[in-house]
Amino acid sequence: MEIPKVVIKEPNEPVVFYGFKNKELLNNCLENKCPLFQTDSAIKLDEVNMGLKLITTFCIETWRLEKRLNKLQEENLNLDLSTFFDQAQRLKDIFIREGIVIKDYTTGDYTEGISLKVLNYEEDPTLPPGVYKIVETVRPTIFYKDKVIFHGEVVVAKSTQNA
Repeated sequence: MEIPKVVIKEPNEPVVFYGFKNKELLNNCLENKCPLFQTDSAIKLDEVNMGLKLITTFCIETWRLEKRLNKLQEENLNLDLSTFFDQAQRLKDIFIREGIVIKDYTTGDYTEGISLKVLNYEEDPTLPPGVYKIVETVRPTIFYKDKVIFHGEVVVAKSTQNA
C-alpha cells in the first residue's frame, strides 16, 4: 500500500506531507486543519527530489562499476576481480532489499512506449524489416517498487530494409 502524500503550494516553495496510511485519517486531518499540516513539519519537495536524484545516481554508478569490472575481466582473464564483483553485488542487494531494481535493456527488442529515452538510432542492414534492437544502454532504467523513477537512455539499431 502506498502512503498518501499531500503537496501544498507555499509562496516560496512546495512542501510535501507524508505519513498517513489511511486515506480516511488523511481526509479527516485536512478537513479539521490538523496541526501536522504546518510547513515546519513538512518535507520540502526539493528535498524529496534530491533524495530521488541521489538514489538514482548511486544506482547508475553501481551499474557502471559492474560494467567496467566486466570489461576489465574480459581484457585480463588472469586478473581476480571476485572481491570487487562481490562488493558490487552487495550494493545491488541493498537496492533490491529496498525495492529498487536496476534494468539494463541492452540486446533486447525496442518497441514504442517502453520507458526509455532513445539517444540515437543506428542503421543495421542485418536486422529484418521493422525490427528495432537496443544495442547500447547509456544509463539503465531505475524502478522503485515496480514504478519507473529514472528512464533509461539507450542507442537503438533499426533495419535499413523496407517493411
